[in-house]
Amino acid sequence: ITVTTLMPSLRVIRTAAALLCAAASLAVPVAASGQAIERDVFVSVLNRSDDPVLNLGPADFIVREDGRAREVLRVRRATDPIDLAILIDTSQAASVQITDLRQSLEAMVTRMQAQAHIALIGYGERPTVLADYTTDAAQLKAGIGRVFGISGSGAYTLEAITDTLKGLKKREVGRQAIVVLWVGGREFSNLHYDQVLEPLAAQGPALHVIAVSPGTPADAGTNEGRNRETVFDRGPARSGGRRQNILSPMALTDACTHLAAELLNQYRITYARPQTLIPPEKIVVTGRTAEWTLRATPVHDKDPAK
Repeated sequence: ITVTTLMPSLRVIRTAAALLCAAASLAVPVAASGQAIERDVFVSVLNRSDDPVLNLGPADFIVREDGRAREVLRVRRATDPIDLAILIDTSQAASVQITDLRQSLEAMVTRMQAQAHIALIGYGERPTVLADYTTDAAQLKAGIGRVFGISGSGAYTLEAITDTLKGLKKREVGRQAIVVLWVGGREFSNLHYDQVLEPLAAQGPALHVIAVSPGTPADAGTNEGRNRETVFDRGPARSGGRRQNILSPMALTDACTHLAAELLNQYRITYARPQTLIPPEKIVVTGRTAEWTLRATPVHDKDPAK
């Protein structure tokens, strides 16, 4: 029996070793680029009765970024503190609705103050802080007591939103929301809607609007009124908030109570995102059934590239 042993030459061995090293060096950045990072989004889930849907898990949600499905890693009740700015129409139009406005504020503040730092801001004539961000019941009660309609004044709704955004940016809290209570004040703001929607999108707080609107607003034919209505329509839709139109100020308390229940029963969803240089433009969260209404707001992050 003859046994033939094949012995590779030294040159072959060196060539093979070089190729292996080159392959290894190429594999490192590929693996690194494929690593995922975790991102979070706050999500409201409401049933057909407009009540929060409770006790959901990862299998109940689908997260898509620019149309691409992402893996849902964890779902938990959102217990994060909220910076909540409540903007109140204190123009002349509010003069006959003060009782309803104050009652609705008391209902929302009572439910939210355990989890939220709340600011009350009037926007008749010019935006005025009635109570700065606080959990103190006495300060908030005093702020509600300062709510009244200013005779001869119009509403500066858009200025109030932009001023509030500037204040929230300094606070840099991960969970933020703005609630606008509008009772028909004629808009006097000179801002274009883009001047509000662009910083709103850049910062990321949810914008909620509760509007007393039994019909077409009286100023709907003016540039100021059209800009306000555009913000009221697009702002909530793009930020994960909601717009509610109610026919009577007597329904304000019920609307505020429902909104408080939604905020207090949100989910915080953690999902995996591939590392990319360009962040996604659109995040969409859907549920396992079309009977639910979902609204999503990404967690505010100081680094917009994440």
